[in-house]
Amino acid sequence: MSTIFGKLGKIALSLLLLSAFFLGSRTAMALEEAKYKVLERAGDFELRQYEPRIEAETLVEGDFKDVGNEGFRRLYDYIAGKNRKRQSIPMTALVSQEAASEKIPMTAPVNQEKAGEKWRITFMMPPQYTLEALPEPLDPRVQLTKVPGLLMAALSYSGTWSRGRYEDKETRLKELIRQRGLKMAGEPVFARYNPPFMPWFLRRNEVLIPVAQLGRCDSDGFSQGYLMTTKPVLVTGSTGYVGGRLAPKLLDSGYRVRALGRSIAKLQARPWARHPLVELARGDVLDYESLLKAAEGCRAAFYLVHSMVADPKGFTETDRTAAQNMARAAAVAGLEHVIYLGGLGTTEDPLLSQHLRSRQEVAEILQSGPVPATFLRAAMILGSGSASFEILRYLVDRLPVMITPRWVQNPVQPIAIRNVLNYLQGCLEHEETRGQTFDIGGPEVVTYRQLFDIYAEEAHLRRRLIIPVPVLTPTLSSYWIHLVTPVPASIAKPLAEGLRNPVVCKDNRIRAIIPQELLDCRQTIRLALERVKQQQIDTCWMDAGGAVPPEWTYRGDTDYAGGTILECGYSVQIQAAPEEVWQPIIKMGGETGYYFGNYLWRLRGWIDRLLGGIGFRGGRRHPLELRVGDALDFWRVLEVEPSCRLLLLAEMKLPGEAVLEFHLTPLEDGKVELKQTARFLPRGLAGIAYWYSLVPFHHWVYRGMLAAVAAAVGKPIVKGPEPCKGGTGRSAPK
Repeated sequence: MSTIFGKLGKIALSLLLLSAFFLGSRTAMALEEAKYKVLERAGDFELRQYEPRIEAETLVEGDFKDVGNEGFRRLYDYIAGKNRKRQSIPMTALVSQEAASEKIPMTAPVNQEKAGEKWRITFMMPPQYTLEALPEPLDPRVQLTKVPGLLMAALSYSGTWSRGRYEDKETRLKELIRQRGLKMAGEPVFARYNPPFMPWFLRRNEVLIPVAQLGRCDSDGFSQGYLMTTKPVLVTGSTGYVGGRLAPKLLDSGYRVRALGRSIAKLQARPWARHPLVELARGDVLDYESLLKAAEGCRAAFYLVHSMVADPKGFTETDRTAAQNMARAAAVAGLEHVIYLGGLGTTEDPLLSQHLRSRQEVAEILQSGPVPATFLRAAMILGSGSASFEILRYLVDRLPVMITPRWVQNPVQPIAIRNVLNYLQGCLEHEETRGQTFDIGGPEVVTYRQLFDIYAEEAHLRRRLIIPVPVLTPTLSSYWIHLVTPVPASIAKPLAEGLRNPVVCKDNRIRAIIPQELLDCRQTIRLALERVKQQQIDTCWMDAGGAVPPEWTYRGDTDYAGGTILECGYSVQIQAAPEEVWQPIIKMGGETGYYFGNYLWRLRGWIDRLLGGIGFRGGRRHPLELRVGDALDFWRVLEVEPSCRLLLLAEMKLPGEAVLEFHLTPLEDGKVELKQTARFLPRGLAGIAYWYSLVPFHHWVYRGMLAAVAAAVGKPIVKGPEPCKGGTGRSAPK
């Protein structure tokens, strides 16, 4: 009996020590796991690219469950000290020495796979060890092996370690692999992440199956074969505020993304455009054929496009046509899922604004098609660069006293942009969201007046005096927003109309399906202000819009009737390299200004603002960087060729179309020619009169600008500034 009790005591002591090891590892330092990058995630399924690693393995005969326990004991004994530490002994030493043992940190998971008539049980070794540095196992049944980087399909689940559950999950994983057109390249692996004493309902288990790498792997370990066989996700509106942030988030999570935009140049200017998982596609949701072409081969689509113009008839019809095209293209292309982000509100509300009513109609069109469509209804989206945040910021920053409509007392449930992105991606990963409508909002309901107070506190400003009055209509409010903030009346009016509707979530089901930490208004505003201060605004409301150069700007067009292009240009030669002269050009606008006559440029912006134009807007997205599609005061960046060319399109109100070009040409003897050219395509007599009335100012300002740019470079002027030869007299294409 004493022998039996002695053995039981040893077993109990071993379990106690093992418990202490696991629990201590979890609290003091988390168990290290094999490193991998997720290439695709859909619910509990993942496709992973594992890094190369070293494993300790042992082969065990027996039953599915028993072999796991036996193999675990052998491998645990090895890492716990049943090994011989490798030491280098000098050849001249005339002493014998017994090598000491070494304890190795525990890792997860414990893997189990079939190997002929036996089962292979493996532990991953910590990555700081090389094969040569690991201690030698004293148990000859334990071997150390190098495992190359593998592409693995994984299915996670919790519960018992029974063979039946494992085989059920294995069958499901094989079906998911088959659906994705992948090929199995090895035996299934059963992975356990927890010790035996962990309650079954807390255990984390996985089934892993190697899949064929049909192509080479690049330097980052991505399988190019995988990229060719899995379906991408289509992101419409990928250069807009939400889409421009969602695309890189999906890419970082391992999804293949097909980004749709009207301008390839604008897409190519995005920081994520060269990601190995992205495809750029030119298309327009109003052009069915181009939309269908972009959707073909995709498995799901994010619909993040809507009109933002003041004319209700115009945007309603535009939104309707675009939604019908998306629903039709999704069905023909065989998409599995469409995810749409719209606004809160119900069509039964008689006070619902036309824009919010149009959003509801878009959702109805998408959900009436054969492809399941998820509709996320958001209230106010807050984040650095969002239109709602910019209106809030400029109103509070610039107005110590505000006379406001009564809607400042309306309740609203703002949501942070990062939470919106998590919900969008989450809908892609949770099949139960398909075909459903969800309200999404932050954790608190506030009034617009409270938002003004919170912003003032976070911006370290005095609390603003707010006086609500009953006479300010949405139209009058939009004009006031237009004058005080960078947001033009065309966008401010639909936003102001929507503010009169209380927007509070009535359905919070999505919080249980896609759990996440929801940021409150104060946290969101604080983070947005930090991003603005650090000049790290990823996307901005101004990003939306075309960046397609007008046909007449192409110099190689054949001359034929279509209008005369009026030009005014100056050039200067500077004793400097093109890269040196490029620096002040790329910094132009915003807080830097235009180097000469800044008060005239600002006066032009104020006049444009009073005429209902965009004015000076918010300056520029970044003080040191320009990319195609960026808004720059009242310009839009059309083309950027570093150290060579910058082309800007005027977006102020004009009786015609205008562009401003800066061009650098290297010369001999370390010189460079900087040429600045303004081109104008007038509309009628008013346009011609406008141009010639400003010609004297153009000559004075452009000459001064080039001289000031040379001064900013700090290098001597060799020649000029002087007028360019030629001038007015080129025909525009019809």
